[in-house]
Amino acid sequence: MSRNSQYKKREITISQRIPFRSQPLFFKSVKDYLLHQAIKGAERLYGTPLAEKVQQRLELEVMEMEKHNITTQIALLYNLRVEAERRGVFVGHGRGSAPGSLLLYALGITGIDPLKYSLLFERFLNPDTPSKLRIDLEVSSGGCFPQRREGHPCTLLYDSDILRIGLLTCSHLSIIQNRITNIENKLGKEIQLSDIPTNDEATLQLFSDGDKEKPYLFGASRMRQILKELQPDSLNDLMFAITTLYSKGKDIISTYIARKQCRETITYHHPVMEQYLKETYGMTLYQEQIMQLAQAIANFSPAESDTLRRALYTRQSNQCAMMQRQFLADGQENGYAKRDLEKIWGDWVRVAPFTANKSHIASNALYGYQMCYLNIRCTSKF
Repeated sequence: MSRNSQYKKREITISQRIPFRSQPLFFKSVKDYLLHQAIKGAERLYGTPLAEKVQQRLELEVMEMEKHNITTQIALLYNLRVEAERRGVFVGHGRGSAPGSLLLYALGITGIDPLKYSLLFERFLNPDTPSKLRIDLEVSSGGCFPQRREGHPCTLLYDSDILRIGLLTCSHLSIIQNRITNIENKLGKEIQLSDIPTNDEATLQLFSDGDKEKPYLFGASRMRQILKELQPDSLNDLMFAITTLYSKGKDIISTYIARKQCRETITYHHPVMEQYLKETYGMTLYQEQIMQLAQAIANFSPAESDTLRRALYTRQSNQCAMMQRQFLADGQENGYAKRDLEKIWGDWVRVAPFTANKSHIASNALYGYQMCYLNIRCTSKF
């Protein structure tokens, strides 16, 4: 039995109420259709003409998706997103590693700019060693999309050896949608989440006040205490706070706060590291930071850097040993001192198992921030 027939055998039937063409009209292939729609979306997001790096990344991503036989399923998601908007259903940022895809962002399937937040496509889909992908289209509870009734608000749309697609109903999106609808009714104009600045002082100040109620994942008592000590003044700080929910690394909270408050000196094994670690005060908190540094220092390909990330995170000793030799050899060839490279590698071995998926962290932090902003700035800022 071929791989494609295995996929078809395991595929979950998609609701017939969702309009979809497996071979869109006027296009030679689904890949061409996706690229066309993604470029249109990117032009709305970034303006025209598109920067070369944006165009190239979109082309690379859709090519890799075609290689892995998932373009038809991505086209389904795009059509589903369009239908959601038509029905007045609010579509969210996405979760897991999916926000690392620029193509998904340009298609409106996810809602976080991977270029702005330095999110990586290869963290989502590694061309060399692909693992099973998962994409959940997050929607509000409005509209009439199919939903499971057994308690967990998720509808499985597709499941194969390479890809799992779910339609996830999120209560926080319903809250955001209702708040925006109320604002639009009062002000008489349309509001987009992208209109919300991510550096509003009053919004950030609310997170610093340990006594005030916090939205979303920021409401737990432990999180309130962390925020009170942290005194966040940026979205990066809120992302760090969310990271503490997932990481079990020792002393990361006290170290981050001490460095933020200039009570502890920030040092780097090499100046090149500052570009990638500055946002986290010299700490390696995200898996994507390891990937970026491996590419910058030792010319790892994006796919190789993800393989490295995975090996370090899961402590695959044989794979790590092989990639350590590659890192040391190629790093020295690029002019880096062996001593510095060994220190960097030693740090990665120590901290990598506790690093977080930045795509998922950014999505959750942004939800909390936007909910807070809408609560306190709904009439004065738009």
